[in-house]
Amino acid sequence: MSTFRALSRAWPRVPLAGVTPFAAKEDHIMEEKWTHRAVGAGVGAIVMLFALPFGAGWYTAGGAKSLASEAVTNALLPLCVEAVLANPAAVAELKVKRLTDYDDVVRDHLKTIGTYKTDLTFWRACGKLLEGKVDRAASK
Repeated sequence: MSTFRALSRAWPRVPLAGVTPFAAKEDHIMEEKWTHRAVGAGVGAIVMLFALPFGAGWYTAGGAKSLASEAVTNALLPLCVEAVLANPAAVAELKVKRLTDYDDVVRDHLKTIGTYKTDLTFWRACGKLLEGKVDRAASK
């Protein structure tokens, strides 16, 4: 036990031959500079990882895919409304359905627009746009 206590105590610095204390201090300052630079680079990398996708307009592959899908959906919604209103069977069905069921009519009568395969989000958005376009039967 006494051996470990002797190793853990602070030993006085012994000056080395030919080395001035000022030179030893410079070495220590240089190590601090590299430490600060390394910490700064690490913090900068972490900040860039989180800040650039949100602030600078950079996106991950998944984020870019969802933005592209949203843009395609917004571009095709007017075509969806035109296609559904051009179909007499769909218009007849819209007249008897509730407003919340318009997406079901779109799903049943419009599976694709060109090569774009429609999905639930698209059907609901198209149904919302159809709400004001259909002359409904007189209310009871």
